Formats: sequence, structure tokens, C-alpha cells
Amino acid sequence: MRAAIIGYGSMGKLLKEELGPECVCVIAPQSPDIYTSLYEYEKEIDVILDFSNPANLDMICSYAKEHNTRVVIGTTGYSKEQLKKIKDLARTNAVLKSRNFSIGANLINKLVREITPYISEMYDIELVERGPASKIDTPCSIITEDLIKSIKDGTKGKPKYMRKGNNRRLDNEIGVHQIRGGEIEDEHDILYCGEDDYIEFIHRGISRTRFAKGAIHAAEWLLDQEAGLYDMEDVLFKRK
Repeated sequence: MRAAIIGYGSMGKLLKEELGPECVCVIAPQSPDIYTSLYEYEKEIDVILDFSNPANLDMICSYAKEHNTRVVIGTTGYSKEQLKKIKDLARTNAVLKSRNFSIGANLINKLVREITPYISEMYDIELVERGPASKIDTPCSIITEDLIKSIKDGTKGKPKYMRKGNNRRLDNEIGVHQIRGGEIEDEHDILYCGEDDYIEFIHRGISRTRFAKGAIHAAEWLLDQEAGLYDMEDVLFKRK
């Protein structure tokens, strides 16, 4: 696989390290390869991994269409018009877009979505999110947002963030709690609390390398796909 990385922040650096010689170029103002555009690299590229900012989308789309290159998109913050451009690109190219490339987090999210409709009337549901003191996601992280959506899709529950005071827990609440401190790695606990027992699922991050490995796994999978817009669930659960 000949991969081009767009962006050289924390994710771009992890990708370059994990890809090794399969990374043929890095496109970024601070790139170690001194490339600021895909068009400056004159050799073949199999797949583009974009973890930069929305301003690079036009360059990525035009290059990918011209060279029939596959694209993995981890960048967020696109406008509605830009999202339409991504859908347009997927008509001619294989494109995979995801907010979260952690394989473990995607697996547990799928599990929560599958079981919640069957047990939500028997159990109260609470989410506890842990992370380092430096983390500033408000009111919660992307992974927790995805978990909340999966629970809401299977229930009539509404998220209650950081419950305060002496108010009684309502029957339709999905409690969401944050813990921030030190350098603890990300952790997500999903608790189904019943009268006689409780069920707990935990996803615990050990290293941020998990996001890079997930993105590379997605890129390798995408090489064998036809034009279309895919996500991590396609990679993990709809493999050919």
C-alpha cells in the first residue's frame, strides 16, 4: 500500500510511524517531506488518509478524481456544502469517513446498539467517561456521543449530563458523567442497572496508537472496495 497522509498533527505523526515505508508522503505545512500539496508528489498513491482540516477538501477531491485514488477521511468540522462534495466524490471513488477509528470503541458501540432495545425497560442506563485533565470535550467526547445515539435509537431515553443536586433520577434518563484527571487514558463505562443485578461494558484505551491502527486497517480494507461512501462499521461488520 502506498499511502499519503494529509496533516501532521498528533494523528498524522502516529500514522507515519505506524505505516513506516508504506507512507510515501506527508502533505502539511510542517511536513517532514516538504510537500504542501498532493500534486507536488509525482509518484503513485493508492490511498489518501486525511486527518487535517476542512480547507484541504477541494485539493483531495480533485486529486482523487483525477487519479482514481481511495480516500480515508478522519477530519471533522465540514460544512453542509463540503459534506455534499464528499458524497459526490463517493460516486466515483471509494471513500471511508469516520469520526472514530478505534476498533474497540466501534465494537462496543455496535454491541450497545444491539442489546439496548431488548433490556432498556428493565435496566437504568448510565455512561461514565474518563479522560486526562487536558481533555476539553464538552459536554462529552465523540465516542460518548456515539454511545448516547446508539442508546437513544433503542429507547425513549434522554441524556442527562452531570446530574446535580438532590433531584431524583427520572425513568427515561440516560445518565452521562465525566471524570477528568491527571494523564489517565480514555475509558468508557456503560452500565445497565437493574433491581437484582447490573451489566457493565468497559472500553479502556491504552494508547492513542489504536486510532492510527484502526485508520490503517480501514485504508487496507478500502483498497478492495468499489466506489461508495463507507464507515468503520462497513469495515468491521460488512467485510467481503
